[in-house]
Amino acid sequence: MRLKDKSALITGSASGIGEATAKRFAREGAAVVVVDINDEGGNRVVGEIRKAGGTAEFVHADVGKLPDIDRMIKFAIDKFGQLDILHNNVGDSIGRGGTNALDLEAEAFERAAAARAARHASKTPPRLVTNPTILTGLLKCGHCGAGMTLATGKSGRYKYYKCTTKMSKGVALCDAPNIPMEKLDGLVLSRLAEKEFTPARVQLMLKQLQKNMKDAKSQEESQLGGLQSEFKKLEQQIERLYEAVEKGLLPLDDTLTRRSQRLQARRQELLIEIAGTRQKVHLPVKAIGKRQAAAFCAALRNKLMDRDAGFGKRYLSLLVDEVRIEGNQATMRGSHAALVHAMTSKGTVVPSLQPSWRPQRDSNPRCRRESCF
Repeated sequence: MRLKDKSALITGSASGIGEATAKRFAREGAAVVVVDINDEGGNRVVGEIRKAGGTAEFVHADVGKLPDIDRMIKFAIDKFGQLDILHNNVGDSIGRGGTNALDLEAEAFERAAAARAARHASKTPPRLVTNPTILTGLLKCGHCGAGMTLATGKSGRYKYYKCTTKMSKGVALCDAPNIPMEKLDGLVLSRLAEKEFTPARVQLMLKQLQKNMKDAKSQEESQLGGLQSEFKKLEQQIERLYEAVEKGLLPLDDTLTRRSQRLQARRQELLIEIAGTRQKVHLPVKAIGKRQAAAFCAALRNKLMDRDAGFGKRYLSLLVDEVRIEGNQATMRGSHAALVHAMTSKGTVVPSLQPSWRPQRDSNPRCRRESCF
């Protein structure tokens, strides 16, 4: 028994790999704390470990919540007097270069929690990320307002963008012409690279954004304070609810489960709203100088035109909200705030496409730019 007299806490251990890990640790002699948001599964795993002669306890905790993390650690120490092993079976990777989880600041943790909530399929359709077509999710028909999607001809030899209304309901409702995919992709990317994201235009965008931010600062700071206050009250509600269940004051029935799910859903919504509002309030616009703007534009041009590497699609999704096609004109709309985020992000990878600051989630209509070609 290699883990005799040791205690281990295993997150996400109500099923799958976490369950297998918990049972293996118990067979090796460890006293196991099973952690999960699935109470039924967690209690089942504990029962099976005990039936096999092992020692285990279950605690309900969401590793996306700092209070829950504190509570599960305290639970383990109170039950077994010590905590020797922490097996993180669920959660997100934070930072680069081997960031030590024990040294992680609360702010970084909350950013990761917000990012995880933002990446959920209910917030960001996977097709916008996984589809290789460059303008997926961005194209709108200027005739009827519907989206435009990829269509093919001659057994896939020809590819073009076509209005979804025209495809599904016929030309009687929309007679917008089809547009060759390669041609439109090239026009959009080259226009952005050579005409829009030039040092001079970027400086003008930043100047306008700075003015907008100054005008809206007091309102957004007040909004941020209100969201943070609501978040704090919600955390206290959830904590009291869990304590009542643990002390046996409330039965863990379907009604309580639904209430808990509603509270958790609102918590995730607040995390995204707080992250987005904080992003607006603290955008580092002043830190961007002419030299940095010029370097960014040069690098962006290379990445937008590198079709094979896939950077064009990712940066396009980041910086552009919509490409509306009407006749022989395409109008592009995007967000100043998203541009600043891209310019100030560290590292060489494309910044994460979080709905908290993506252009299509931008709630400030004043911080926008439009261009036609």
